[in-house]
Amino acid sequence: MRRIIFLTIISLSLSVASFAQGKEDARRPSISIEGPAGIVLPGDIATFTAELSKGAPSNTTYSWTVSAGEIVSGQNTLTLQVRLPNNAKFEGNLTATLEIRGLGKGCPETISETLASSNDRFVPIFVDEYPTVATKKGLAKLRLAVQRLKENPNDLLVLVFYFKHKDRFAATKVVRAKQFLINSL
Repeated sequence: MRRIIFLTIISLSLSVASFAQGKEDARRPSISIEGPAGIVLPGDIATFTAELSKGAPSNTTYSWTVSAGEIVSGQNTLTLQVRLPNNAKFEGNLTATLEIRGLGKGCPETISETLASSNDRFVPIFVDEYPTVATKKGLAKLRLAVQRLKENPNDLLVLVFYFKHKDRFAATKVVRAKQFLINSL
C-alpha cells in the first residue's frame, strides 16, 4: 500500500511540474527571422525581418550584426536593411544575426539568417517581345528563346507577362507558357 501511495505522489508531482513548465513555455515568445526571397546581387539591399510570436516587453532591445555589407537602416528594430558588398572579395554569403535582450529567463537571445548571394551580375539582353503565347507566332518566338537558352545554358531566361486589365485568361496563358518551356528544355 505504501508503494502505491509513494508512486502516486511522485507521479502527481511530476505532472504538476510538467504542467507548470508547459505554462511557462506557452508564455515565452518564439522568434523567427526571414531574409529576402530570391537572389540579391552585390551592391543591392537585402531586407531581413524578425517576428516575435507574442508581444515583447517594453524594455526589450534589438541589436543586429552582419557578417558582411553595411547596415543601411533598421538597427534597434525588427526589420533590417543591409547593402551587400560590391566587390570581388565578397564570397556571396551574408549572415544577419539579431540579438534580443529583455524577453526574460529561458527565452532565446539570438537568431540568425544566412543569405546566399551571387557574385555574377546579370546583364539583361533583350531578345524579343511576345504579344501572346497563344498564337503560332508567339510559340515560334518562345521556341527561339528556348533555342538561345540551350545554346547558352548559363543564361537566365526571364519572361515578363503584360495583360490587359481583367484578362480572364491571364493565368491560363502563363501556365501554357510555363508548360511549353518545361517540355522544351
